[in-house]
Amino acid sequence: MNFQEYSQKYFTLPIDCDPIDRAFKGLKYCIKNNILIVVAGNGGSGYTGSHFVQDLIKACYANAKSLNDNWGLYSAISNDIGHDEVFLEQLMRIDSKYLFIPISFSGNSENIFKAVDYVKNVAKMPVLSFTGNDGGKLREQSNLNINIQTDNIYVGEGFHSLILHYLVDELSKLT
Repeated sequence: MNFQEYSQKYFTLPIDCDPIDRAFKGLKYCIKNNILIVVAGNGGSGYTGSHFVQDLIKACYANAKSLNDNWGLYSAISNDIGHDEVFLEQLMRIDSKYLFIPISFSGNSENIFKAVDYVKNVAKMPVLSFTGNDGGKLREQSNLNINIQTDNIYVGEGFHSLILHYLVDELSKLT
């Protein structure tokens, strides 16, 4: 398949814009009120989240943090406690209001589930998730979910990045 065929196949995916518009409003509120935006993900989704945080801080002057960026802490928790706890342990140390944004193409990562369970049931904070395929369990656990309905992980992650760039671009116009 050449790129034109690839783009015609994937760039016409149906995207529900309502959750994206709602995410914009929520992020705008967080930035305006200096509420911490916390992002986490595994693999490529972790890097997508880190990139989003960097853009939020640079372009929008947001109070934002990626749970993937402190590699020493991440690997210490993973080694000493367990990889399933790597996000939960970091979230338990946040003592302010925040919005949690897990990014998980499969929507079925145990370390994300543990973090979301804590955020919703103990910290009582909102969860805005990004998923792919059918959204997995994460789609149901989230207050708001942006799901890319494709089984192609590269396309799904690409759309996550595109949507996050769109959000930063529009949010940056407000500062």
